[in-house]
Amino acid sequence: MKKRKINTDKIKVNFFMVIFVFFLFMVFIARLCYLCVVDYSVGDNTTISMFIKNRNTEEEVLMPNRGSIYDSNGNLLNSSSLMGVNFIYNGNTYYPRYNGTVRINVAEKIGNFKSKIVINTENSNLSTGEYTLVMESFGSSDGIYYGTSSSDRLETKFNIIDTIYGLKINTTDKLMFIDKNTGNNLNNTNAYVFNINYSSGLSNPNIRVKLYRRDYSSVYSNEYNLVNLTDYVSNNLNSSSNEYEYYLSNNPVDGLNLALYFKDNLLSGTYKIGFSLYDDNNYIGEVYKYVIIK
Repeated sequence: MKKRKINTDKIKVNFFMVIFVFFLFMVFIARLCYLCVVDYSVGDNTTISMFIKNRNTEEEVLMPNRGSIYDSNGNLLNSSSLMGVNFIYNGNTYYPRYNGTVRINVAEKIGNFKSKIVINTENSNLSTGEYTLVMESFGSSDGIYYGTSSSDRLETKFNIIDTIYGLKINTTDKLMFIDKNTGNNLNNTNAYVFNINYSSGLSNPNIRVKLYRRDYSSVYSNEYNLVNLTDYVSNNLNSSSNEYEYYLSNNPVDGLNLALYFKDNLLSGTYKIGFSLYDDNNYIGEVYKYVIIK
């Protein structure tokens, strides 16, 4: 029987080939590790680590602004004090939350930007005085929730003057909320008591009152419709020449205390009581107080 001759040259070639391939593989691994360590750019401002992190995820950073208003004593105003105040940005209207802050998404990503935000106080209850607006910017994943530390903060002061017509109506916040079943407020009485401060040089001044109810035909509507005040209060009021408008005082004096007595079984909603100043039959202006029937 003949012995089979083994080709040792072929075995040596195959062995060196394996060693060479293994060497190239190790070089490739070493090169890849080096690129990861130095965070090598792979184009389009993307590095390897960024590519690995985002290969299966998409992350969006939004920039919400938070606005707060403080009075001259440094007290943060809540939603009741800011009733009628809204903020307008890019055609959208934003309203204060229950704690008085308002959140506005001003940018879709982190960066330098300019934004113009309008504060509308036309129908507000803010008294005459100096106020401070505090604006803070935050990074957020959804434009709503964010951390406790702001990336920037801006404070600016502004003044409110609500006595342009020489007429000011004072009342307390407890009278603002009215039970629709009983007509009672948080003082457990149906009397909506208010104080009139009046100072003007009009020849024949008179003050009239009317009631508006918010239009609920649209969720975001800020319109109010005139309703008949006598459907809501039991006062014996004299009608004026205008629809649903009644005389409150034909000879107003400063410091006059009056009250409206609400009925029971009322229609719920947000209302505003309009106090109008006239010189005889010439309309001068109007101030508002809000009530919530629920």
